[in-house]
Amino acid sequence: MAARLLIVVWALQLGLASNLILAQTNQQSRELREIRKQAAQLDKQAAQDQDIVFNSLSQQLNIPVDTLRSQKTSTKLGFGELLIANSIANASGKSFDEIAAAFQSGRGWGEIARDYNLSLGKLVSDLKRANKRIQEARTEKIQARERNQSSSPSGQDATRGRGGPSNARGTPGGGRGKR
Repeated sequence: MAARLLIVVWALQLGLASNLILAQTNQQSRELREIRKQAAQLDKQAAQDQDIVFNSLSQQLNIPVDTLRSQKTSTKLGFGELLIANSIANASGKSFDEIAAAFQSGRGWGEIARDYNLSLGKLVSDLKRANKRIQEARTEKIQARERNQSSSPSGQDATRGRGGPSNARGTPGGGRGKR
């Protein structure tokens, strides 16, 4: 009777452990899918304006734009992969080159992150933050361009000229001044 009870308890523990492992695996799969999605979104935004992406990544990672450009050129990584490799390097204390080489040798980002006990959720957050900052910077750039275009159709200040604050003489009210 005691042996049967032990077997039942052991089977229950094994079942719970299996469910926990499956839940962790499912979570990691979701996070890896989200990493791929966010990295692709970052690459898509870069196709529209690389300067904004480089500047935004530079601010987020605290790495000079020229360094990021050099890393991208030498490794041929996409912008999302560039962010991931630098994020893992910063968090692990390893160099960017070591992390990029591990990825280029065929290892996945999840495997590399696990090697350094890094959360995939952190990488997802880093990518989402980058995408949000880039979208905000693009919106600001568009709004600034629209403000500049709408200030005056001829490119001059709309308040100048006839009835404006000054004329060719530089005096208010159409050049009459005080008499």
